[in-house]
Amino acid sequence: MLVPVIFAVALGVLQIRGRITQADEYAAMDRLVTASSSVRTAVHDLQWERTEAATFLVGGRTSEERLRDRMDTTDRAVGAALDALRAAPDIDAVRFAQQETDRQVDELAPLRKLVLRHQVEPDEATHAYTEVISDLLSLDRTLLSQISSAQLVSPATSAHELAKIREEVQLQQALVLTGLTRGKFTADNLSRLDASESRRTAAAKEFRAAASLSNRIRYDQLYADPRFPARETSVQLAMAERNNPRAQLSSALVSPATWHEQSQAALDALGALGLQLDEQIHKTAFQLQDTSSDLAGVESAVLTSALLVACLIVVVVARHLLSSLEVLRRSALETAHHVLPNAVADIRAGHAPSTPVRPVPVRTADEFGDLARAFDDVHTQAVNLAAEQAELRRSYSDSFVNVSRRSQSLLERQLRLFEQLERDEEDPDQLATLFQLDHLATRMRRNNENLMVLSGTDLARRFTRPTSPADLVRAAVSEIEHYPRVVVQPLPDVRIVGYAASDLVRLLAELLDNAANFSAPHTQVTVAGHHRDDGALVIDIVDQGIGMSEADREEANARLAADGELTPSTSRRMGLFVVGRLAARHGIDVELQPGTEGVGLHAVVTIGPELLAAEPVLPTPRTEDPVGTDDTLVEEFDWEAAEQDAATLRNGYHLLRPPRETTAPQHPDATEPPDDATAPTPIFDNLASAWFQAPSSTDHTTPQWPPGGDGSMGTFLSPHATGQCPSSPSARTNGSNGTVWAFASDQAQQRAQEVATAEPTEHTAAGLPLRIPRAHLVAGSAQSSRDERPRPVRDPEVARGRLASFQAGLRRGRHHPQAGPPDPGPPTEQSAVVNNGAEPPAPARDQAPAEYTPAGLPRRVPRAQPTPGTATEETRSLRDADLMRGRLASFQRGVREGKHSLRDPQRSADERL
Repeated sequence: MLVPVIFAVALGVLQIRGRITQADEYAAMDRLVTASSSVRTAVHDLQWERTEAATFLVGGRTSEERLRDRMDTTDRAVGAALDALRAAPDIDAVRFAQQETDRQVDELAPLRKLVLRHQVEPDEATHAYTEVISDLLSLDRTLLSQISSAQLVSPATSAHELAKIREEVQLQQALVLTGLTRGKFTADNLSRLDASESRRTAAAKEFRAAASLSNRIRYDQLYADPRFPARETSVQLAMAERNNPRAQLSSALVSPATWHEQSQAALDALGALGLQLDEQIHKTAFQLQDTSSDLAGVESAVLTSALLVACLIVVVVARHLLSSLEVLRRSALETAHHVLPNAVADIRAGHAPSTPVRPVPVRTADEFGDLARAFDDVHTQAVNLAAEQAELRRSYSDSFVNVSRRSQSLLERQLRLFEQLERDEEDPDQLATLFQLDHLATRMRRNNENLMVLSGTDLARRFTRPTSPADLVRAAVSEIEHYPRVVVQPLPDVRIVGYAASDLVRLLAELLDNAANFSAPHTQVTVAGHHRDDGALVIDIVDQGIGMSEADREEANARLAADGELTPSTSRRMGLFVVGRLAARHGIDVELQPGTEGVGLHAVVTIGPELLAAEPVLPTPRTEDPVGTDDTLVEEFDWEAAEQDAATLRNGYHLLRPPRETTAPQHPDATEPPDDATAPTPIFDNLASAWFQAPSSTDHTTPQWPPGGDGSMGTFLSPHATGQCPSSPSARTNGSNGTVWAFASDQAQQRAQEVATAEPTEHTAAGLPLRIPRAHLVAGSAQSSRDERPRPVRDPEVARGRLASFQAGLRRGRHHPQAGPPDPGPPTEQSAVVNNGAEPPAPARDQAPAEYTPAGLPRRVPRAQPTPGTATEETRSLRDADLMRGRLASFQRGVREGKHSLRDPQRSADERL
């Protein structure tokens, strides 16, 4: 309702303003009429001065004193006219009238001097006065032209035409009086008299056309006076003197006194009619002004009353509608700020809306009620649209996850195939190519994992136990393209909880990949770390690349802190999205800062204290292996973490690959002592079979290596004459001599196979098998009584070197078999010597090794330096290398399965699944 009220008020104000303006215009017109009347009064006085001057010049009855009085009267009338013009509106016409009046007054002064001195002819003086009067009448016409009211134009025009008639009558009086006084009419007088009569006749016609009926009647009534038509007859007789050949005037002409009387009567009648017209004009202008002012006041009062009534109506209607409007507003704000966002959040989270769509409690049948129902429909449609979008997003996510998992499965198979090819390949160039393909497949796997993170799916955990930051960084470096350029500085000796380690590897891999890709190939990417005072772990990734502008860096940090929210730019910056979502999942802070001196970028990853293990998990030192204890590998070695962090050899092997990557070992020389007696190799201390241990002089059941006559690599002896593997460890005997081949890991492997084939008895709520801690124990995995004596800490570099030597020996043993079994000849002197418990001779240590392993250790050649008592007299069959490789693979697989089953007994069923 406010718009109509404003519109009505605007119209009312405009109307009132128009009335006030109109009243002002009428007042201005009244001032113009007053100025016009003053000009005509000055013209009237100037006309009498012209008559007196003509009479004075022809020697008539006018004296000089009377003429001077008439001049003074004319000056006073001209001064009044000037004052009226100054009071008139300030318009161009009025200013022009003032200027012309001043000019005409200035021209009267010299004319008057000539008249008073009798230095001018009567006709010339009359003509000069006539020109001044004509100019003043023209000014009067100009003033009247500024009157715009139709009610004032007609009387004003009539008054002007009447003034022109009076001017012609006054001029005729002077011309005829001059001729009568002289006793003759000159041709110039008669010509001017003829022109004046013509102008009078035209002005009379104009007057009749412009005057109202009443004014025309008044004008016609002037002829009722006999002197008025008699004057016109005298004028006609005077003009007839043009045809008079005699020197004397016609006797028909009147005397000067009679002419003066006739002319004066006509002038008085015309003057009286002019005064009536002026009075009528003033009265009409005043009435118009007063009417306009009254109308403005009335309209103001009406408008004020209408506004009061409108305000009252607005108040009543507003109070009637405020309740509905307030309810509608409150409901709309509640829906927009709380209800709808909560419903959309629940739908996006995969839940049904917590509250149904509640209608707005407005039950009226007016427009507000219709608006409430329309708002309810909009609310419902918004919730339905959010549900449809969430369902569509879930569908897309499921599709992405399905495709990613399929691709992930194919990549895993591809990686296993590459690993198999690497094991069977000896050509260094081919191994390098296979390693590049393996690395590309690993990067493809990371891209698939990013796609699964984009779909909101949790990935499988690679780490189950607390892991050091160095292991995580090395695992992340192995998944990027430019891994050789990454320099890892020493990191704090802490452990990161296992459930966050896998995601942290992906997070670091994305940051490292970004740093390497956006920096020059000759630069390095540095990874460092330190502890903060609050216990948090900070990992810094610094590159020397192109960096980012401040605006881009702020935008990137905002995206990293946005909890992995999907935006239109996610497809272009998927790495930022993955880092942000993984960081938000575990409460990790990631911030991008400018590099040193503005070069490159500095990524700061802050890992909170809640993600750090209470104490680092360190291997338990020991000096010797007690009998009956569990295997060192199961207790102290994390195969999965080592598999990711182990350095890759130049031949394409990883030092700590799973069993499928291991080849059959080559047995070391039994007479060569260990490199470091205080740091036994963790993998082969207890769980390795007795076949890999040094022979004992009292153990005659342990199979021995066959003699190598030429010192070259010999083939393995087959443990069975038929070449078949026995069904159980107890049945594994040599086909030729019946010697039992007993492995310490056979029982563990057999138990692992039983555990693998066991059917689950319980299931979780998701339908997955429920694992029961310690339900299927693997032999040798349970802890037994330990020796409380202190144990030394093993050096990982020594263990890694021994493993490298072990793999090199396996590779040579597999690829350099003997052509056939050696022919057992007569026993030599050396082989005939039996060591019956005496101290064996010391090995030869003064010879320098001919070859070294990749780890820098001396390469041992079987039977290159035999010692007395090491050869056996019995002949042994060849061992099958493939069979031994299978046994080693089974051994490692059983160890790994036992470790995963028993290492973390306190984990929940959902984490294990």
